[in-house]
Amino acid sequence: MPRKADTVSSLFDDRYHILRTLGRGGMGTVSLVQDLSTAEGMPSRDESAPEFHGFALKVLDSDHLLGAFLEAFELHRGLVHCAFAQALRLGIDEHGQRYAVMEWCRGVPLSAGSLSNAVLTAQVGRALLEGLDHLHRQGLAHGDLSPDNVLVEQLDSPRIKILDLGASGSLGSGAGSVSGVLTHLAPERLHGGGLSVRADLFAAGVLLYAALEGEHPYPDYPRVIPEDSSRVRCVKAKVLEPWLERLIHPTPEERFPDAIAALDALTALVPDLGESQPEAPLNLPFVD
Repeated sequence: MPRKADTVSSLFDDRYHILRTLGRGGMGTVSLVQDLSTAEGMPSRDESAPEFHGFALKVLDSDHLLGAFLEAFELHRGLVHCAFAQALRLGIDEHGQRYAVMEWCRGVPLSAGSLSNAVLTAQVGRALLEGLDHLHRQGLAHGDLSPDNVLVEQLDSPRIKILDLGASGSLGSGAGSVSGVLTHLAPERLHGGGLSVRADLFAAGVLLYAALEGEHPYPDYPRVIPEDSSRVRCVKAKVLEPWLERLIHPTPEERFPDAIAALDALTALVPDLGESQPEAPLNLPFVD
C-alpha cells in the first residue's frame, strides 16, 4: 500500500525532492521524487493523497552502462501503452551523474501468492498479455519478466505496469547470452537462445502461476528442467490449469504462438473479465 514519505529526504540536481528509495536495478538506484520546478510542486507528501504528484528517478551507477541505459529509456519512449511506464526526461546533474525521470507507478510486485482466485488471475493475465502484445508488435521482447518488474494496482479491475526494459531488445537478439531472473527464463533462453515472443509468454505464465498458487510451477527450476508441463496442477483455479500448462510448457513450439492467441484462449475459459485496461497512457504533469 502507498505510504507517507520517509522523514529523511534530500534534493537531487536542485530540482527533485527525494522521498524514498524504490529499489535498485542492474543500472542504478530508483527513487520516488517530487519535481519542485513544476506548477504542482509539492502539494502533498502523502502518496495516498489524490493530489500527490510523484516521479521515479533512476540514477545511473556507472557510465560503462550508458549505452544500455539510453537504449532502455528510448524503448520506453516508443511504447505508447498504459501497461508501460512513460519515459519523461533525461538529465545530468552538476556532478556528472546521468539520470532518467520516469512515470511513477503505484502498485505492488506480482509476487508469489498475491492473487487469490481465478478471475483476478485472469484479469491480471489479460492486462499483462495486452501489454506484451503491444511490445511484441514493435518487434521487441522484454526478456526479464519477474515479480519486481510487474506491478499490480488493485482498483475496480486490476491495472498493471511492466517495468525495466534493461534486458529488452529486438526479437531474435541476445542469442548466446543469458540475462534476467533465471527462475523465470524459458529453457531455450537458459540454453543461449535469443529473445522471443514465446520466451516472454513462458515468463508471464510462471509469474501468474506463482502469484496464484504461491510457488514456482517447477520445483528446483532451473537446476532441473522438466520435459513437459503435464505435472503442473492448479489447486486454487482448476479452470486455468490447461491454459497455464500451455503457457509454461518447456518446449517453445508447444506454447501459444503469441500473446493474442493466449489472450483468446484465456477469455474463452473466463469470459466475464470486465473492462480491459485502457490502452492509452494517462496524461502526466509536464516534465521538460
